[in-house]
Amino acid sequence: MASKAVRPPAHIAPIVEIFGQDQAVEFLLEHGGGYLYVSENPTARNPVARRFGRDKAVKLGQVYGRNNIRVPTAKSWIMRVLASRGVGTHQIAKTLHVSDVTVRRVIGTRDKLQLNLFPSESD
Repeated sequence: MASKAVRPPAHIAPIVEIFGQDQAVEFLLEHGGGYLYVSENPTARNPVARRFGRDKAVKLGQVYGRNNIRVPTAKSWIMRVLASRGVGTHQIAKTLHVSDVTVRRVIGTRDKLQLNLFPSESD
């Protein structure tokens, strides 16, 4: 299911621009939280080139230079993207190894069973 565009935070904006939103989620889930060597001339053994194509690996190297980069996890952004795809809170929590409470806090959904102590006119 295609997701609506979710604005990425500045620290992952170049990654989202290179990969596109859906592949950026895949890239971050696979490499986030660790180091990754990037180069402007990646070899066939490069994991990014193998998985996402050489052109995207080259662009990543052009943005970050020949370097070991620490790939961010960007869990909050990924939560919002997955929620925009219609993925449920429980599945998002399992995918990102966080609690359902964290997911609800980040994506802003309220528990339907919890009564509102101070109901507004819109409730």
